[in-house]
Amino acid sequence: MTQAGPDDVPDRSERWLADLADALRQAAELADRGKDAYLDDPAIPLAFEALSNRVGDLAKRLVTSDAARFSHPSWRAAARHRDFVVHHYDRVDEEMLWRTVTDSFPALAVLVREERGPLRDDPLLPRRRHRGVPCRGVQLRHRGAQVALHSALGQAQHVADLGVAVAERGAGQYVDLAR
Repeated sequence: MTQAGPDDVPDRSERWLADLADALRQAAELADRGKDAYLDDPAIPLAFEALSNRVGDLAKRLVTSDAARFSHPSWRAAARHRDFVVHHYDRVDEEMLWRTVTDSFPALAVLVREERGPLRDDPLLPRRRHRGVPCRGVQLRHRGAQVALHSALGQAQHVADLGVAVAERGAGQYVDLAR
């Protein structure tokens, strides 16, 4: 068995980030069903526990592989939450689990997006078709005008109408609506 060399670490980290983004997306989709569904359907809390395990395990791998890059406290918090859910499953509080998935996971998703960079590779974004071409993108409404970012095509539409900045970062486009 060969050991991974230093050149393999970025690929492994990127794969783990993609897996983490997917797990966070799945958790968000379940949370979108609402708290009543969470309380009524016993499968949803179990799914949240499983996703907490996956999210925490991936966060732990990322911190271990590159502690400087993944130094934000949220990475370690996700790993600690995983350890608690896995080792003290009999003491998991439903409210705490709900708040973790609905509050902490979205904050972690922001960190994942920042680490991953370009929008086109982000599974947290909805899948769309633009002019018949599959892409991942977002559509934003601001001051009555619509901005459509189509990352696979690398274009932004109607940006001039908004008075916002579009910054090129890697192969993706980011819109700064704060300006």
